[in-house]
Amino acid sequence: MALIAGSTYFLQNSSSSNDHDKIKKIADAAGLKNREGSIRIYRKVKKRDYAEYIYKIPLGLSFKEFEEKKQLFIDGLNNKSQSDINLANIKNIDWKGDIRKQLNAIFNNRIKLDKHLEMEYDGMLKFRVYDHGLKDEHLLTKDIINKCKPLNVPLGCTLSEQITHNFEKGTHVLFGGATDTGKSTMINN
Repeated sequence: MALIAGSTYFLQNSSSSNDHDKIKKIADAAGLKNREGSIRIYRKVKKRDYAEYIYKIPLGLSFKEFEEKKQLFIDGLNNKSQSDINLANIKNIDWKGDIRKQLNAIFNNRIKLDKHLEMEYDGMLKFRVYDHGLKDEHLLTKDIINKCKPLNVPLGCTLSEQITHNFEKGTHVLFGGATDTGKSTMINN
């Protein structure tokens, strides 16, 4: 059991270490390099929901060139599936049944990666690779409301922050979107 738990942890946490290699390979394959070389990693920071990779761009290249290739980076970071081995699956094993068949099903269960990417430039090229995209449902809690000032209204969230509107600074809000995407619900809330 300890071996299974250890391998689960390793498999789930090894993907972020591969992201740097993937980013570098994608940049090279997309021609985002010069005669002196490719992007160079300056720093890697692992946060709770994402990993941030900070690179030095080779001379002669611009951030706009990297931005234009953003979809290549997203596709490349998501080009594999990940093993879905977790302790909850192991706890649900029926020890009276065919254990080998159940373990085989657990080890062969794969899930598609859902990594999302934010890029920015402030003298250094920053890639934020999120392990998961936006949740389908974002609950409005008392903590979120308490963080807002009196005329600040929470409207939603991005991958990295909460979006609010301050009615002291702007007296109007415009909502747009397709049919049945929650415009009226948002206004009523």
